[in-house]
Amino acid sequence: MTANVILLAAAEADLTDAADWYGRYRKSLGADFLLCVEETLDRIAHHPLSHPRSAGQYRKALVHRFPFGVVYRMVSNDAYVVAIQHSSRHPDAWRGRSQ
Repeated sequence: MTANVILLAAAEADLTDAADWYGRYRKSLGADFLLCVEETLDRIAHHPLSHPRSAGQYRKALVHRFPFGVVYRMVSNDAYVVAIQHSSRHPDAWRGRSQ
């Protein structure tokens, strides 16, 4: 099963903010971060149920090389990404977002 991966607006903002931050640190690092997140989203699409549950119906896939996790929930064949979160943030920081 291949799931449709849909980034909610807040998750897109998380992605942009983190990529910009890494890009300011070192330009190529921002691009590397985006590639690693893209790889994580691809893993979610191809194996949506293989990532551990982090809170009830939500799952969390870790991003390789970077201290981030992609928080998503499955609805039918769609994976809705609600957050792309740095591991130092409180695990429930994304909870107030519209889902």
